[in-house]
Amino acid sequence: MSAKHLFELPEERLATTTSSGKRKYLYPAIVSGYFRHLRTKLYYVLIVIFLGLPWITVAGQPLILLDVYHRKFIVFGIQFWAHEAPILVLVFLCFVIGIALITALFGRVWCGFACPQTVFIDAVFSRIESFFEGKGLARKRFDESRVSLKKILIKSAKWACFFLASLVITNSFLAYFVGAERVINMIQHSPLDNMTSFLVVFVSLLIILFNFGWFREQFCIIACPYGRLQSVLMDDDSLVVGYDAKRGEPRKEDAKDNSFTGDCINCYRCVQVCPTGIDIRRGTQMECIMCSACVDACDTVMTKLKKQTGLIRFDSENGLKQQATKRIKNRFWVYLVLLSIVLSALSYSLSHRESVAVFAKRLSNPPYSEINETLIQNHFTLKITNQNFYNILASYDLSDDDIQKGIRLIKPIKRIHIKAGKTDNYSFFIRFPKTLLDQGRQSIQLKQIIQSRSDQVESNQEIIIIGPR
Repeated sequence: MSAKHLFELPEERLATTTSSGKRKYLYPAIVSGYFRHLRTKLYYVLIVIFLGLPWITVAGQPLILLDVYHRKFIVFGIQFWAHEAPILVLVFLCFVIGIALITALFGRVWCGFACPQTVFIDAVFSRIESFFEGKGLARKRFDESRVSLKKILIKSAKWACFFLASLVITNSFLAYFVGAERVINMIQHSPLDNMTSFLVVFVSLLIILFNFGWFREQFCIIACPYGRLQSVLMDDDSLVVGYDAKRGEPRKEDAKDNSFTGDCINCYRCVQVCPTGIDIRRGTQMECIMCSACVDACDTVMTKLKKQTGLIRFDSENGLKQQATKRIKNRFWVYLVLLSIVLSALSYSLSHRESVAVFAKRLSNPPYSEINETLIQNHFTLKITNQNFYNILASYDLSDDDIQKGIRLIKPIKRIHIKAGKTDNYSFFIRFPKTLLDQGRQSIQLKQIIQSRSDQVESNQEIIIIGPR
């Protein structure tokens, strides 16, 4: 090989670091092609979804709410509290197994096509940067140019737009955790009225601005754990973006030299467009996010050379070696079965979940009291759990038949006010004639009336009263 190419990457370190370990900025070139157009359309749809979901309400409740402070959550209309551990565990398992299933089928397609990190950087921040500073190498030359008033103004305008974009993202991000109404209310008031929330928003704003505006690919390379997990979740049959070495090698170092027969002309276009700074021709790497930029770049070059596209393409490692590929493997069925089981368990838990749980329990010390020769009294506690996100009123009484038999309910509070997500215990007594007992015990019906914002629900619970035989 002659002189080292301008875009030749070092083999002993990441392309995003210098030999001394300092940050080396990337200036990926703009690429066009089938996947680029597909991703652009998908990005705009996802931006609307990411920013719009917390502002959508159904029946007065947000579609998505992750209120950690008040420990209440809504996921696509499903409401539950933090103390409902089984449901939380099942939701978490659905997410983990779903990620494993998607990775087994499509590799890291999430990273390149749907991850918010990729979506906002590629569709928003990179476009703002290109508008003010130019594309690719033009932006690099601008950064390396001497400091001037024009450069300061352009940089200031760019970061001002970054700030505004981050502010919009931050407020929508906050709406996921406190609700859209709360965000609107905070915007209309002084920060001093909501100092804690204001500090959370301010810190979140700085983090998003830092990440999307400056840190960028470093998050994918250094901080994101998913890149590390792919080595466990993927194998030689998993979908990757790869280089067909059999077709491309040996490369043509000089396009005019006919002694080389490989299709790769060593133009380094695939390296120029990579947002994480890798050379895909060196094989599958952890830094690859499967964004398909190198696929479009190589296809464009192959089209100009009137050669078959697909030198760099979506395929498996076995497929690139022209070996048989088995995409649907045993582990896919294992993941699918596990996901079906967890989803079934979650559906069962949600369908049998009581929005208001009422449980009456007789105290055993003493089991009963004799008021006089004819009357017996039992002491009960009533435990009421309100799983709703709104307050309720609860009342309880005996059935008309039991009242006619001389049974009396003695309660200190007629109507009980229970706050959302709370559990309260109340004591009451049941006094009854001794003659009602059959072998020292008798079952009766406790009538419960639960009144919410819009309706009233009645139910009966069987309880046992006891006395001497």
